[in-house]
Amino acid sequence: MAKELTAIEWRSDPWIFQFGGLRPDNVLEYFSQSPFWDSSSNNAIIKMQTQFNDLQQASYNLTSM
Repeated sequence: MAKELTAIEWRSDPWIFQFGGLRPDNVLEYFSQSPFWDSSSNNAIIKMQTQFNDLQQASYNLTSM
């Protein structure tokens, strides 16, 4: 049974503060903490496959997926 998420607002200020804000190299990690994260999504697969890459030096065109 799917969770009802339409009435949920989510933000993690402690996480944002701890990691110095949201940046392209940490945004997937940030959103993976939310109740909206789908561990079977393309974003989860990319996060898993790139967890050991240096993402600051790479550029990915995720819109073509």
